[in-house]
Amino acid sequence: MEYKPLYVEYIIGEPNATVRFIELAGKELGINVKVKFHGCIVDSFLDDKGKWQIKPIPEKIKVEPENKKANKFYIKEIGLDWKSKLQSKVMELFNNRPIDDLPF
Repeated sequence: MEYKPLYVEYIIGEPNATVRFIELAGKELGINVKVKFHGCIVDSFLDDKGKWQIKPIPEKIKVEPENKKANKFYIKEIGLDWKSKLQSKVMELFNNRPIDDLPF
């Protein structure tokens, strides 16, 4: 099996269905992605562009160097827009696959 660096994606809350869609999308695109949960909406804030951001947490700061390596790897392998391709695949799976069909 070819080594692919792990990219850790942080999400707010703990919705199992969202996790499964992200994992399935990553698998289909050849992205080694792991989802970590970060509190709730209280642990986030709106930035100056009106986007929700997660407050900095020590664990996330620790994985940033590895995520940067993974980001460079997937830019070379998939393209500069690999994160948007992952998000698009998540939405495609969400829209085309009933949650009841997801393996949990």
